[in-house]
Amino acid sequence: MIVKVQASLATNDPRGQLALIYNEDRTVEWCGPVSDEILAQLKGEPKAFFYAFLDDKGVIQIKNPAPWQEW
Repeated sequence: MIVKVQASLATNDPRGQLALIYNEDRTVEWCGPVSDEILAQLKGEPKAFFYAFLDDKGVIQIKNPAPWQEW
């Protein structure tokens, strides 16, 4: 599947900067603190698309960059 990864630009959330990760139809969605790994994968961009899969525990595992999507 392809997911969109977005990092918040600014936040007043006590958890700090957040990331939102979801697929096109939003059947898979996660929001939580942004990790250094996610920031590195975004390469300074506020959002990008990646190939991903759900592991055995249902956790989104991000793989390689995917082409830009229009959603």
